[in-house]
Amino acid sequence: MKKIIVYTTGCPLCIALENILKQKNIEFEKITDTEVMIAKGFQNVPMVEVEGEEIMNFKAAVKYFGGL
Repeated sequence: MKKIIVYTTGCPLCIALENILKQKNIEFEKITDTEVMIAKGFQNVPMVEVEGEEIMNFKAAVKYFGGL
């Protein structure tokens, strides 16, 4: 299984993405530390990292994980 990290602040889009992943039984790590997000240069949330490489925003993540 791929390692998935969701960077989240608990905003409505973050919650929606987390719910999508849970409904699809996709395990993920959740990071809520805004200092980490700022250090990575993120300007929006949620952001998703797959296997330490692929970084995507909400729209791309929904598409990647098979939609709503």
